[in-house]
Amino acid sequence: MCIAVIESKWGDADNKSIRGIYDLLSDIHFGDHHGYHYETINSKAAFDDGFIRCGLQHYYISINSHGSDDGLCLHNDDRISRNEIRKCLQKVKENYYLFGIHFGACQFLDEEKVRYFYDKPINVAWVSGYSEEIDWVDSTAFDFLFFNRILKYHGEAKDKDEPFTIIENVTKSIKKDCSGLIRRLGFQIYMGIPQSKDWGRNHDNVIKICG
Repeated sequence: MCIAVIESKWGDADNKSIRGIYDLLSDIHFGDHHGYHYETINSKAAFDDGFIRCGLQHYYISINSHGSDDGLCLHNDDRISRNEIRKCLQKVKENYYLFGIHFGACQFLDEEKVRYFYDKPINVAWVSGYSEEIDWVDSTAFDFLFFNRILKYHGEAKDKDEPFTIIENVTKSIKKDCSGLIRRLGFQIYMGIPQSKDWGRNHDNVIKICG
């Protein structure tokens, strides 16, 4: 499967879910609802297990929860720090590489965090997310547009081992069509330039390509 979606419950009496947009994307690109993997995670233990497992089996991971500058905020009030995320990424690196990780969380992503992730060798081509406090409907609509472009260009790619070409094409497209939402949501994409065939990275090779 191409995409893994990880989502934390948004509130005790809140039944909304981002899952519906991925059902639709799966129908559009694969002809049924089974073209992606979905997990609900509401604790740190579940996050660690789900992230690492999904990272070993999929090209892209979309992580969706409440967030802040301090980290991701799960439903049971567990907080996932940038250090916890980097530890997960390093465990994935031992066996696999990821094309991209998207953080669908308020006020979480900024250049400092991305450079921190890449300060240790990790096999991730790009990282995206939001730096502002975001409206759930607006950001969900943008996520739909973003991942629709990802699946389009991923499907068209002759060499599926070229994630940089794919995300560059996606970035050009969303900048052209969604510039207002990009600014308002504080949407950003950072790309890690490969240093070697095993895709080990260093924070000096991180470049911001959107936002």
